[in-house]
Amino acid sequence: MNKFDEVFNQIMTETYTSMSSNKDEEEKPDAVMDTAKKLATGNDEVKDATDDLADEVEDAITDRKKQVQQAAKSALGN
Repeated sequence: MNKFDEVFNQIMTETYTSMSSNKDEEEKPDAVMDTAKKLATGNDEVKDATDDLADEVEDAITDRKKQVQQAAKSALGN
C-alpha cells in the first residue's frame, strides 16, 4: 500500500467516525473537512492529493446543498 492509500484509508476511517458520532447534520460537512485537513500532512504529494480530495468533497457538499435547497423551493412552490 502506498502512502496516499494509507492516508486515504485513514481519512475515510476518521471521517466515518466523525460522521457517525456527530448527530448535528449541519456539523457533518465541517467534520469531514476538519478530518481531511488534519490528515493532510506528510510529503507534498500526499498533501496535494489530500487537499484535492478535500476540495472535491467540499464541492460535492456545496452542490448537494444547492440541490436540496432547489428541491425545497420547488416543493413549496417558490
